[in-house]
Amino acid sequence: MKLIETRHLKTWAAGKSAESQFPHLVKNLIRASIQPEKLKMPSGDAVWVPGYDGEVVSQEQHKFVPEGFSFWEAGTDASPSTKASRDYNKRTFPPDKSDKKSKSKKGIPKRKIDRSKTTFVFTTPLVWANKDDWVEERKKDNVWLDVAVIDGADIQDWLEESDSVQLQFAAELGLIPVVSTADSYGGFS
Repeated sequence: MKLIETRHLKTWAAGKSAESQFPHLVKNLIRASIQPEKLKMPSGDAVWVPGYDGEVVSQEQHKFVPEGFSFWEAGTDASPSTKASRDYNKRTFPPDKSDKKSKSKKGIPKRKIDRSKTTFVFTTPLVWANKDDWVEERKKDNVWLDVAVIDGADIQDWLEESDSVQLQFAAELGLIPVVSTADSYGGFS
């Protein structure tokens, strides 16, 4: 069932709320597709927390979720290539401070991230025509285990295979009516 088209995603991405809600949509799609060992993807007012936009650890492989450890960056900017390049460069050259082996304020050693064993994923709700060229150029850097982009066309396909997430999101977009029952509100007296 296809309720959401790339044009719906594009219109939604232009709104301010998409910036903080897009990670939530991606998190819901991941949960609907696999059962990750770890899934951290702040959304809402937590989207401004420093660090990667998401971290996923999975023993399962899905066409949109890499097996193993992956770091995710998300952007709703009108130019996905500019945002992706900015995020990629920030996370790759030079390594950001959170990746340096040091001690936290409590004296606990911080973990060191091994990019050669980690996949970098950039995701956007917009269709990005030249994403494959961008990915191939970044793979030549030979820093990350793999580099991937999930764009609006991919999100549309992913939603199509995740009925519950698609229905919820379609209702949020106003494409279908919100169905509620008395039970969802704790019943009526």
